[in-house]
Amino acid sequence: MDDQLIWLGDKKGTFSVKTAYNNYSQVKTAYNNYSQGIDPIMSGPTYLARRQEGLPTLSNLHRINSALDSPNLCYLCGLTEETEDHLLLQCTSAINVWNYFMNFVGGGSPILHTAKEVIVGWKNPPLSAQGKQLWKRLPAAILWGLWKDRNAIAFSGKTFKLQDVIRDIKIDAFNWSRGLDCFKGINTTNLGFSLMS
Repeated sequence: MDDQLIWLGDKKGTFSVKTAYNNYSQVKTAYNNYSQGIDPIMSGPTYLARRQEGLPTLSNLHRINSALDSPNLCYLCGLTEETEDHLLLQCTSAINVWNYFMNFVGGGSPILHTAKEVIVGWKNPPLSAQGKQLWKRLPAAILWGLWKDRNAIAFSGKTFKLQDVIRDIKIDAFNWSRGLDCFKGINTTNLGFSLMS
């Protein structure tokens, strides 16, 4: 059989203006919801952490394919088994990231048992309008930032640098919030990275 073009926006695989418009409308609605402050579409690790299978950590990959020859050690600390909860919550590197952000609301670590508990149980402290919007997006940004950094270590040989991870998390939280009215006229240049104060 020869290769052929198919339109993925239609069950039959044929392009029409109607199916293109319907697909565009769905994307536009999702964007409008996002820009109006409705929670953004879950980022990769946030979505995967809610699924039964979880993230493709070394522990999960070894469980699925016992033929893997790589050691099952956390890429962030290199000390213990890389489970989802260890990588995102219990690893010393992850704890340092969570503690950094928790210090903005009076310190203390949140009691973090599982990534699912963090996603479901995150509470808003008394902050400014901007702070509340950033705080609402922070768990997803932290989980996403830790997962991106883990992958950069695993696949690009990068080393963990706390300040770089924190900076990237702040930028992601801001970018996911900047369509809101309370962020009009603010960008990362004039924000000065004091996102939570």
